[in-house]
Amino acid sequence: MPVVYVSQHVDGRPSVYVDDVAGALHGTRHLLNLGHRRIAYVRTVGACGFSFSSQERLAGYRRALTEAGLPLDDDLVVATPPGDKRGAAEAVGRLLGLREPPTAVFAEQDEVAVAVIWTLRATRIEVPGQVSVVGFDDQPVAQWFDLTTVAQAPSRIGREAGELALSLIDDPGADRERHLVLPTHVIPRTTTAPPPAPRPEPQLPPD
Repeated sequence: MPVVYVSQHVDGRPSVYVDDVAGALHGTRHLLNLGHRRIAYVRTVGACGFSFSSQERLAGYRRALTEAGLPLDDDLVVATPPGDKRGAAEAVGRLLGLREPPTAVFAEQDEVAVAVIWTLRATRIEVPGQVSVVGFDDQPVAQWFDLTTVAQAPSRIGREAGELALSLIDDPGADRERHLVLPTHVIPRTTTAPPPAPRPEPQLPPD
């Protein structure tokens, strides 16, 4: 019986997945091109079956920073369970407590990005006036929040996986180690903008 992996890469097995590295690379570049240099990354932990995509997206984020000549700062990478408002609030709190807080946040899932936006706005931090936010996947919630995100097409992934499975059934000689890697694209919406202008240094009174 042929088995096709979806959103996973398994050596020696056929699979269909998006180019998570390129997606995160382009999403981070979008923020870099707006002028952001302190860009945080919010990972998800405990999401079943998501570890491959999670690692790839983090790699894409780091690659974009390296290409831009920026140092990799582990303090800017935080994690939260998906769908956990308290966890998202704690992650945002760690970022805001840094000596130099980020001006932008890349969340590796739209659901996490929305939780980040909710937390920021609850603490009277404007999005995108003070902090820009980017998600990944282009889920329906991204449209409701007008979230800038890296889009993939789940229907196309399913269709390609189904066609690949049929080809393996119909043709015993078909390539059983074939990997189909689908593209992503950035959809800019209203949660990203250039970073706020730096505050002027306080002027000391003359002696």
